[in-house]
Amino acid sequence: MSILVPPLIVETRLRKYPLTADLILTARQETDARTAITRGLAEYTSQVRGIAAGGRELLFAAVFDTWADFEDSAEYPSAVVMVPEDITYSDARLTPEVNGQRFPLPDGRSIIVGAELEFDAAVEVWCTDTEERAMLVAALEEAYNPVDWMYGFNLELPHYFGTSARFELKALRYDDSDEDAMKRYRRAVLTLGCGVPVIRLSRFPDALPAADVRVGLAPL
Repeated sequence: MSILVPPLIVETRLRKYPLTADLILTARQETDARTAITRGLAEYTSQVRGIAAGGRELLFAAVFDTWADFEDSAEYPSAVVMVPEDITYSDARLTPEVNGQRFPLPDGRSIIVGAELEFDAAVEVWCTDTEERAMLVAALEEAYNPVDWMYGFNLELPHYFGTSARFELKALRYDDSDEDAMKRYRRAVLTLGCGVPVIRLSRFPDALPAADVRVGLAPL
């Protein structure tokens, strides 16, 4: 999926303040947990603005949450969110957390959290000159550390149950080569640690776990 800017309407939201109450989760699911991360990060990145010398505003022409299709025309500057092949499900619970009592859905089903999905995502930025790259990277460094109360940032993901994902900027690399220089490509890769709950819905209404314990005297 490509995301073009401007203009652009995105649903992913930055959490500007610490969590003071439980999120209101929903039954809306448009992606898996992995794509929820890449889509949210791509939507957030697409809104970043940089300022070049002389006051020229730098905008991303396109941001992708996966590699662009062959038929998509190249536009610069652009960015793509990439993930490693292997992804770890961590903090898996023997007994999944059932949130039906805190987040009851209209049809009576419950939201179940069984693990956390954690991995490093790479935002690869493609520019056509070094100044453009430097100022867009500067804008991303600021956007990826937007608040004073934590390192990194949290995004609310309406397209994935309305839950929240966390991101931390970990590394930066400039990818330069003779071949890219001849084509006027200037690339930067920013690596972020990411995490999101893995969520599913109970199959049946009111499907909360219950135990049937009977106590009695054994027959003589």
